[in-house]
Amino acid sequence: MERERTDRPARQNQNQNQNTRPRRPASGTTVRAGAPRPAAGRSGRGPARPGPRRPTRGQLVLRWLVVLVVVSGALVGIVAGAKALFDAASEAISSAAAAASSPEPTPTGPPKPVDCTPADVEISLASDAQSYRVGRTATFDIGITHIGTLPCTLDAGNVGRELIITSGEDRVYSSADCDTAGSTLLLLAPGDQYPGRVTWATQRSAPGCPAGLPALGAGSYQAVVTAGTVTSPPIAFTVG
Repeated sequence: MERERTDRPARQNQNQNQNTRPRRPASGTTVRAGAPRPAAGRSGRGPARPGPRRPTRGQLVLRWLVVLVVVSGALVGIVAGAKALFDAASEAISSAAAAASSPEPTPTGPPKPVDCTPADVEISLASDAQSYRVGRTATFDIGITHIGTLPCTLDAGNVGRELIITSGEDRVYSSADCDTAGSTLLLLAPGDQYPGRVTWATQRSAPGCPAGLPALGAGSYQAVVTAGTVTSPPIAFTVG
């Protein structure tokens, strides 16, 4: 009994020494003295890297807002560009239509003179006597006055301005029958006046100025002056 008691402490010391002995490393593994052992369940490559962090709800909302702003801006730009193109095309079409339908431009210079009409010009006629003897020269004063509002042209030469003398239905005389002096074209402005004078030798005439015409007889006669489409009021006189 006493021996067994002495042997028990010795065995306990031996077991403690075995427990405190360093364990032999596994085959193929080298462990340095004093190096910390890797934690259970981890490999010997070092600490594990943390995984990617999931974005928070606020970050997701912000990202969607940015995407919506970008998309909205792009859509606004596309719509604005399309509207600008449409407006430009509409304006070009309208301009072409207006140019096609617009009348020819009216000249901006002074109006081109036209022939005088009775609405533009008045012609007056006066004789130097009320009665003439056959063979005496009669003198007629002519006055041309522009009474219109626009300039016009009138032939006041001996051919264009014609003195005509008649007796009833008998055409007695015309200043254009034997006069070849040509024409005198007047440009009359509103208010202009042009005087003239024509003489008559109290004898007959005919177109082409033939000779040997019958002598003028005593009687009542009438004279007018015509220029273009304008004619003076008639005047009466006698030849005896």
